[in-house]
Amino acid sequence: MTDDELQWLCSHLPRRCVLLIEDIDSAGINREKMRAIQEDGAKQNNQVSLSGLLNAIDGVSSSDGRILVMTTNCRDQLDAALIRPGRVDMEVKFTLASEEQIKSIFQHMYAHKGHTNLADMAAEFANQVPNCQYSPADIQNYLWKHSDFNCAVIEAQKQFPTKK
Repeated sequence: MTDDELQWLCSHLPRRCVLLIEDIDSAGINREKMRAIQEDGAKQNNQVSLSGLLNAIDGVSSSDGRILVMTTNCRDQLDAALIRPGRVDMEVKFTLASEEQIKSIFQHMYAHKGHTNLADMAAEFANQVPNCQYSPADIQNYLWKHSDFNCAVIEAQKQFPTKK
């Protein structure tokens, strides 16, 4: 994709929409890379530049009313211009699951079972899972595989050993 193609796509989005750019870090768009390309004098025809991306998302021809969501696994690899205040209004960091999050996920997953001691079961489950060592998705995937919450609690220690 070129700068012009990205600009065209962004200019033809609905006035009020959500634009999702997943794994923005994998695009490899940063000043150092662009500088090296300029020095070589051989910009790829199918490559979006940092300037092209910034102009597409909030340049002169951009439109108010759009929400831009960018995801990344490597925030530190993003160019400062891309994530400066005003361009990025909010950052949400997804961390490994804390004890409270583990309890909450357990309670949410088994709420429909109608167990009277669900909070106690959730606390017992959270005691079996090491704090801040597994992602919420890991916890949720494990619980999906265990329709019986008693088994989920009993087998948790085997499934979630402490990472070293």
